[in-house]
Amino acid sequence: MKLSNEIQPEIISASSRDVASRPSGYPNQYIFERDRFRCRYCGAGSDRFEAWMIASLTVDHVRPQCDGGSDEDRNLVTACRACNSYKGSAKVETFDEAKALVMERRERARLWWGRHVQPILRL
Repeated sequence: MKLSNEIQPEIISASSRDVASRPSGYPNQYIFERDRFRCRYCGAGSDRFEAWMIASLTVDHVRPQCDGGSDEDRNLVTACRACNSYKGSAKVETFDEAKALVMERRERARLWWGRHVQPILRL
């Protein structure tokens, strides 16, 4: 599923934060709502509860905190657990770079699964 690129996260440094300005309540709710409860990398998520729950959505720092990334909204995106894991703490400069990295790693995992897991499941 293709997502609208209306919200294009920007990489920013840890010096500016807007966490305190978010509405109170569940801290990641605003990010989930902004991204329409879908992974910004692969589009996982759904308006069906079971599919949404399986996606196991998280909030990812596009530029990792260990690389100076901030908690500002422009550095945060909704990500399914798989994509968040595939990106890890990779050093990226833009959301597009992060997305390309995630999609490359997902494709390698899909190919590995096809060679090593799928044949066993066919037995």
